[in-house]
Amino acid sequence: MPTFIIAGFQKSVSNQIRAALNKAKPNLRNWRWELFPSNENSESKISEKQVPSLLDMAEKNDGAHIFGVTAQRQNGAAPDIGSMLKSYFRLRWLPAQAVRSLGGGVDADFLQALTAAIDEEDYWIEHVKPKDVSSPLILPELFETMRGLDDMWHLSESYNDIGLLTSAAKKIERFQAQHRRRHSSGSKSPWIDANEDWRWEDNGAPHGEAVQHKAWKYSFYAPNFHFDVQKNRRQSTFTDCYGKRYSIKQYVNVTMHGEVMSAK
Repeated sequence: MPTFIIAGFQKSVSNQIRAALNKAKPNLRNWRWELFPSNENSESKISEKQVPSLLDMAEKNDGAHIFGVTAQRQNGAAPDIGSMLKSYFRLRWLPAQAVRSLGGGVDADFLQALTAAIDEEDYWIEHVKPKDVSSPLILPELFETMRGLDDMWHLSESYNDIGLLTSAAKKIERFQAQHRRRHSSGSKSPWIDANEDWRWEDNGAPHGEAVQHKAWKYSFYAPNFHFDVQKNRRQSTFTDCYGKRYSIKQYVNVTMHGEVMSAK
C-alpha cells in the first residue's frame, strides 16, 4: 500500500487538511497518508532543518512519496529543499494557495489537486518507478548516455504533466535497448556508456553500508547496492558525482548516487 506525506503546510490548517483527506478517501484508492507540518503557524514551508526528519518519515513509510507545500516556490525564493529530497524519494509540489484556502473553509481546489496527484502517482509507480536494480534510473546521472537520453532522470522527476512522464517511460525503454550489451555466455549484460569506456555491472554481491538515506532512490530501496564499474577500453580516470577524479587500474565501486566506495 503506497503512502504519501503532505509536508510543509502551515500548522494553522492542520485540522482542515485532516478533514479534507477524510473527505477525499474514496478517491485515494489504496493510498495511505501522513502529515508533516511546517514549523511555522501561518506559512507553508519546509525548512532545511526539517529535511532529516522528513526523510526519516519517508523511509519509515516504505519509501513514501512526498507532496511538498511551500509558498516560497511561488514567490520566487526557490529554496533548494527539493534537491535534498528528490534523489531519495518521489517528490512533487502541491499548490500552496489550494492548501491555504482550506483555512477559509474552501476545500475544492485542494481536493482537485490531490485527486490529480494520486492519478499521476499511480502512473509513475506503474511506468517509471524502478522495480529492481536493473532499472536505468538506478544508474547515477554521471553515466554518459546516448544522444537524446540524458534527460531521462529529469523527466522521471516530472509532475503535473502526464506527457512528460510518458516521455520518461519511453526513454527508459530506449535506454535499455541502447545501453545494454549481451555477454557471449548469455549471462546478465552490463551497462555500457555512450563512449564505450566503462562497463557498469549491476549483479555483483551487495556489500558496504549506505549512509543515512542513500540506500533509497526514487522511493526504491536498494540496501548495500553498488555498481562494479570496469574499464572497457583504455580509459583510466573515473570522475565521481563531486567532480573528484580517480585513477583506475582494475575497477571502481560506485553507488547509485554516483559516489565512489572504493577504487583499484
